[in-house]
Amino acid sequence: MKKYLAGAIMLVLAIGIVSESFAQRKTGRSKNVDVWMGSSIKKDATKKMSQFLVSNANGYITHAFHNRQDIYTVYDTTLQPISSERFDRLQSDDGYVNKGFIHLKDKAIRLTGKTLNYDKANTVYLAEFDAEALKVGEDKEVSRVDGNGFFANYNDAHLNHAVSEDGSKFVVYFKKAKRPDKLDDPTQAFRFMVFDADLDKKWQQDVEFRSGDGVFQVGGSEWKADAPKAAIGIANNGTVYCWGRTDKGDGYDNDARYHVKLTKVNAEGFETIDLSGDQEKKIRDWTLHGTESGMIMAANYMDWENDTKSWLEKSDGFAFVNWSGAVKQRPVFKFIEFDDDYMTLHQSKSIVKRVDKDSKGSAGAFEDNFVIKGFQNLGDDNYLVLAESGLDSTKFNAHLDINISTYTRRDAQFFSVNSRDGSVNWSTRVPKFQENKTGEGLGYICKVANGKLHVVFNGQFSSLEKEWTPLDGVDKFDKMDNPIVLVTLDMDKPRELDRREKLWTSEKTKSYFETSQFHTTNDSNEGLLYLDDEVGKEQFVRLIFK
Repeated sequence: MKKYLAGAIMLVLAIGIVSESFAQRKTGRSKNVDVWMGSSIKKDATKKMSQFLVSNANGYITHAFHNRQDIYTVYDTTLQPISSERFDRLQSDDGYVNKGFIHLKDKAIRLTGKTLNYDKANTVYLAEFDAEALKVGEDKEVSRVDGNGFFANYNDAHLNHAVSEDGSKFVVYFKKAKRPDKLDDPTQAFRFMVFDADLDKKWQQDVEFRSGDGVFQVGGSEWKADAPKAAIGIANNGTVYCWGRTDKGDGYDNDARYHVKLTKVNAEGFETIDLSGDQEKKIRDWTLHGTESGMIMAANYMDWENDTKSWLEKSDGFAFVNWSGAVKQRPVFKFIEFDDDYMTLHQSKSIVKRVDKDSKGSAGAFEDNFVIKGFQNLGDDNYLVLAESGLDSTKFNAHLDINISTYTRRDAQFFSVNSRDGSVNWSTRVPKFQENKTGEGLGYICKVANGKLHVVFNGQFSSLEKEWTPLDGVDKFDKMDNPIVLVTLDMDKPRELDRREKLWTSEKTKSYFETSQFHTTNDSNEGLLYLDDEVGKEQFVRLIFK
């Protein structure tokens, strides 16, 4: 094992081996990507890789959790498993929280939390993954909350982390429990701890989120269990940012009832400002991202006057915010509206007809279930906003006496935004039209390389026609046997999509195409994609983008 991973372990995808030396099978003749397929490997149907841990010139290591065991597997450059280690996880579900691994530049760090009922305490631990021994090192206690205010079930603490854009720092945070005599106090308290890549704690702050404008919720939604995850980020300089929403309660108009607050936290303390202008539209929960020296965030919105549309399913556009952290400096705040040209871009005749009809009505044109997926730095203060549209519907089947849901993901959408002033450099959309009854196999992954944006998704439902062009629209596709397809665009001509390419066909995969299944870095043209299917098989694919 030491011989296999000799030298510095790097989390970057620095494979550095010419294509001819790969033993795995090459497939397709794409002009935009070389595809190398690993063998299909049998597995338990319920076992699934959870994270890529380490990748270097000799291969990579993955983690899976199955049957209460942590499983670490080593793969060589031919995408074949060569060794594996298993460790029992015996802790109780309520007293132990395992948040997986934090990815830094050259290491993986496990984050866990525990409830010590006998000591009446909550503790948080970091442990470095040893790639040579294929095991996690000793836990290092980095936080302890004693006394009356502790969680009996530590899942209620929202323990999580965020990593800076350059990978040099990370923040660990959790919600602190209320004391028994303070249960009626609406104040939320969070602990933030910032570490460098050597696991040295740079600073720690306990922040009480309170406001005269009403109840202050970090992430905006008490009912949404993962709300803080999308609400907290860290800049490269180690400053932590988060957003929250205040609610004065019933008896107020919407513009007076709800307010959005931005908070920055650092070694000196914390400061909160109002995000003025947010009441001009109905804004959903924000997704926040730490930048080099500040933060950006985005959220979809709907016009107040469009009462004919469902607040949770329709969007007129999205809002964009950039804040440097200067309390006396007003954040950049822009509303980016979907105009008719964008709504009909690369769409079928049926969708164009719907947009034309809606534009003339009181509701105006709208986008179905527009969701912000994340951000990617393009350099020079420009960021790629990743989004997706879809429409999930549920109908009652009287014969079966059950509700049947249909999950639809129609388009991948991309916006290049200048963070300094919130202006849009360009926008485009890639039709996918994925639809099924389980929600499995949907989504997309994307990669920016050589001035191009490459979008890969599962076209197994209805996705490919030999002479397809963007103008044909999504309802022109012919059914094929589960093709995985690639759409490439030149970012100098972002609305001119290349003809989609079939990369390979496969058995029906249930992998949702998302970031956790795709391992790459900004300084590499390569990526590793993980696929699993419904018949107990898994497969790794190496993509080398041209």
